[in-house]
Amino acid sequence: MTGDLVCSGGLHLQGHVNGKVQAASVTIGEPGRLNGELYADSVKLSGQFDGDLHCRVFQATHTATINGRVTCASMDLQSGAVIAGEIVVSSAISQSGWWCPGEA
Repeated sequence: MTGDLVCSGGLHLQGHVNGKVQAASVTIGEPGRLNGELYADSVKLSGQFDGDLHCRVFQATHTATINGRVTCASMDLQSGAVIAGEIVVSSAISQSGWWCPGEA
């Protein structure tokens, strides 16, 4: 799929998406792949992500592959996760609505 996805609740991705995704929580399963931008309160990655990821809570399982930039307030990386890029962990990240650009 190519395009933008906006979801007020949770989103579970098992396929391939090119574009921007905004959701309260996002799970990218082991066969799933997202190329683009991701904004969510919480993210669990077991598949592949290429691009810019912004979230409050980030978890990468042992099958996760990350190419790009991750910005989060807290993270949990399991042994075996592959990361190529930049990770910024900052407690200064706001707790309310920051993950949805354009929302106050």
